Amino acid sequence: MGIPIILALGLAAYGGWLVQSDLSPNRIRRIALWSLAGIVILGLFATWEMYTHILEGEPFLETFHELLLGMTEGAVIGGVIGYYDARRKDQYLEAERAHQALSASMDGIAILNEDGEYETVNQAHTEVYGYDDPEAFIGKTWHLCYTEEEAAHVEEDLMPQLYKEGSWRGELTGQRRDGSTFPQEITLSVRPDGGIVCVVRDITERKEQEHRLEALHSVTREFLTADTPDEIISEIVSTADDMLGYPLTAVWTYDADANRLRPQTATQPAQQFAAQAGLDSLPVLEANSTEMEIFQDDEVVLVDDYQSLEDRQVTEVPLGAVLFLPLGEYGLLNIGSPESGAIDATDQFLAEILVANARAAIDRLEREQELATRENRLRTIVENVPVILFAINQHEEITLQVGQGLDEVDIEQNQMVGATVDDMFGDSSTVTDAVDRALDGESVEATAALWGRTYEIWYQPIEADGEITSVIGVAMDVTERHRREHGIRALHDATREMMQETDRKTICRIAAETAQQSLDLPMSAIWLRADDRICLEPVAWSEQAEELFGELPVFEPGESISWQAYEEGELRIFEDVSEADERYNPETQIRSELVVPLGEYGVLNSGTTQAGQFDETDVVLSQLLAANTRAALERADREEALQRQTDQMEFFNSILRHDVLNGMTVIRGRAEFLADELEGEQLRDAETIVDWSNDITTIIQRVRTVLDTLTGSGDPQLEPVDLSPALCSEIDRVRATYPEVEFETDIPDMLPVQANELLGEVLGNVITNAVDHNDTEGLRISVTVEHDETDGPVTVRIADNGRGVPDDIKEAIFRREETGHAKSTGSGFGLFFVDSMVTEYGGDVWVEDNDPQGAEFIIELPRP
Repeated sequence: MGIPIILALGLAAYGGWLVQSDLSPNRIRRIALWSLAGIVILGLFATWEMYTHILEGEPFLETFHELLLGMTEGAVIGGVIGYYDARRKDQYLEAERAHQALSASMDGIAILNEDGEYETVNQAHTEVYGYDDPEAFIGKTWHLCYTEEEAAHVEEDLMPQLYKEGSWRGELTGQRRDGSTFPQEITLSVRPDGGIVCVVRDITERKEQEHRLEALHSVTREFLTADTPDEIISEIVSTADDMLGYPLTAVWTYDADANRLRPQTATQPAQQFAAQAGLDSLPVLEANSTEMEIFQDDEVVLVDDYQSLEDRQVTEVPLGAVLFLPLGEYGLLNIGSPESGAIDATDQFLAEILVANARAAIDRLEREQELATRENRLRTIVENVPVILFAINQHEEITLQVGQGLDEVDIEQNQMVGATVDDMFGDSSTVTDAVDRALDGESVEATAALWGRTYEIWYQPIEADGEITSVIGVAMDVTERHRREHGIRALHDATREMMQETDRKTICRIAAETAQQSLDLPMSAIWLRADDRICLEPVAWSEQAEELFGELPVFEPGESISWQAYEEGELRIFEDVSEADERYNPETQIRSELVVPLGEYGVLNSGTTQAGQFDETDVVLSQLLAANTRAALERADREEALQRQTDQMEFFNSILRHDVLNGMTVIRGRAEFLADELEGEQLRDAETIVDWSNDITTIIQRVRTVLDTLTGSGDPQLEPVDLSPALCSEIDRVRATYPEVEFETDIPDMLPVQANELLGEVLGNVITNAVDHNDTEGLRISVTVEHDETDGPVTVRIADNGRGVPDDIKEAIFRREETGHAKSTGSGFGLFFVDSMVTEYGGDVWVEDNDPQGAEFIIELPRP
């Protein structure tokens, strides 16, 4: 019984080992089945043997061990056989899988013997080298796949390393059946028998991709060194052709003014392709085209067939695939091919990277240009504007002091660095107080007087980690500006004073005093044209001019610079008048001199005894003073002329009021007396005299009102007057006089305005003027009144379809001098009277062009 027990224990241990082995459960079950089969077979034999022994008379228990021994032996034998069967099955399946993998592998795989001859070759290996049948390799050496130079390299350099290390991986250049070469990636492993396993892969596409990427990196570097966007665009076009292999490449740039894309750069094949399609040049992409829409959307679009694109710019160009790549605000890059669907995803990806780099480069250029512009502006300011840049630390020490403004005061750059603010500017409380405030964190602006000049200074605190570490600032020299502002204020005050005077000499005296006291022109004098002879006589001068010259000369024609300036009406400036040949006094002590004409009145002279003393501010201020003086003199002349005219009008008004009106009263009284005594024809004559006397008296009273208004001696009694009956009455009067004229009216029933009893005459003059100055045949006059429910003015529009009023006299026709338009009509009132009365009413009147022809007079009248 010992042997069966030992075999059973060994079998159990064997089973445990199987469970722990790398065999799969299926393989273990297969071994178990083999063991079971052994138990059954040998158990049957042992049962037969036990049966025969029993028949021979042996006891059952003495023969039972035979059955146990047979079954355990069968189990052991079956387990061993099953194990080898499972191993053989695994080896078969592994070999089958290896064969399938070899056949299905996309990489070329070959097995060579120790002599370098091919034993096994898969289909991929065959196709890599341009063959159709793997049998073409069997029995031949690997030299079949390489050129002589490459084979020698393999023999001499690669094989020793391979057999030394057992494997090798790298790149070689293979040779196809047709003699062409290609880059390959190859892996070699040494077999135990000395043979070689070879795995080869064609990396032509990968190499091309690397070439593209290298080109992409190269052009990116070119982008970074480009100076203009045009250089970047040229690089884009050439790189797209070289890197992607699509020669139909072009760039359109955006024209913002015309809202269109204009062709900028294109490859030569693209231009030839356009010419073959019948185009003189690449087309302009208009605003309504799909190309423009793609540009505005700023999205990359790949079109497999350009002919299928709706609203495309050019319909007759036989383009296939087109890749549209917007360049931001700059323009649009088009990459095209005559074949449909020729642009793949890889090419699109590379093109997008190219465009992204180009856009980044263009943005960089724009930023750099903007920064350069800012830097140039800042440099220009610092170099050309009289400013001083400075910095002060928390200890109030000056750490920076630069700027061209220092040249004006003969101070060197950074001369004060190291000194404290108190050392340099202790006597200027404005500066020290401003620095203290800035170091306390306040931005300060101050005006300070330093080194004999005036500066506007800005202080800005600099903070780091929550603490004020320093103060930076800018000081700008505003001496001339302050001087000019002071002079302009003085001129304003002097002009106001001069405008209140009517005496010429008084006006000139104010001007001379202003030049001396306010404009820093101490030696100044004014000469005016004499009334009784042709010369310039001195009428006003400064105290220093009198001290230097005593009695000022009279300038005759052709004898002096002053007369030339007066006669020519041009400013004369002399750095040193003693060098001028036309000077009046050859021995003059004056050096710098300004001679400013006063129009027809005379000249203003200013001078100093030192050369080169007058700057631009002096010239500007002296010209302003001369202009204001001339205006004051002109006003004085107008006031004098107006006063004479007023006196004349008051004289005529007095005659009308007393002599004529009294005479008409006597005539009317005598005529009324006669009318009571006469009959028949004589009575009618007397009544006619009475009627005419009444009419003339009424006219005289109205003329008195007008004269009082124009001379300002009367106060027109303004009151609410109904516009509608006054306007309708005048229209009826003119319509009766000119029945051939057509009138169109739009007048409300009742509309009060602020006026007096002359309103009808004012409106009638405008209506009559429209008839008198046009041909009445076909004349049409439109009279409309516009108003709203508020307190705004009432507007009367009187328009005609006549010949109109030229633009150059639209304002002049209301002036008294324009007798052609201010002619007497009706009872003797012209457009001058209209303008004067409407102004007295508080309104306004002007003329515009009528549409389509003629003139339109607009009268605005205030509400009561």
